[in-house]
Amino acid sequence: MAEVSRIDETVSERFAGFLAGLTLADVPPPVLATALRDLTDAAGLCLAARNGDYIAQVLEACDTDGPCTVIGHTWTLDAAGAA
Repeated sequence: MAEVSRIDETVSERFAGFLAGLTLADVPPPVLATALRDLTDAAGLCLAARNGDYIAQVLEACDTDGPCTVIGHTWTLDAAGAA
């Protein structure tokens, strides 16, 4: 199989390559603070919605156990289900 040249990369592949090369020291403090606030907000929304009908229906459709935490619940799922 031929190696994919840089010009054939998708935007997602190029962005993933950029992110893979970053270290925490590369992230400016204001950007890091914003990211931490956003993650805290997302976790809070997950906890607030954990007992809602919509979430119950979504979780009933997930049948793949895995190593990933489902925020606000005691079981684990694969990455797609936990997300």
